[in-house]
Amino acid sequence: MSVVAVYTYTVKAERYNDQFAFIEKVKDFKKRRPELFEGVKSYRFFSKLAGGKFGDFVEMLEYENLAEFEKGYVEGMQDKEYLETIYPDIVALTIPGTFGLELWNSAP
Repeated sequence: MSVVAVYTYTVKAERYNDQFAFIEKVKDFKKRRPELFEGVKSYRFFSKLAGGKFGDFVEMLEYENLAEFEKGYVEGMQDKEYLETIYPDIVALTIPGTFGLELWNSAP
């Protein structure tokens, strides 16, 4: 049964356009470091089109199961390159207190 990790966050208004460069940076990182994304079946970014707060984004990563998510999450949070190049951008771009993570599975 698939598990989808849904990350939600709001980007600072003054950094909104920087978010799109960050998305490209993440895509390049994923190509360079495929071993960190072995268990990921799909990875998509979404920006809010209408309604709600300005600057809301969603990232969705689909895994085969919860164990694959756990493995990927732990490996990412222990990876020096990720912690030095990707994580600081997340902190710099995101409004504090808006970052969230939910895990979803497919309904029967």
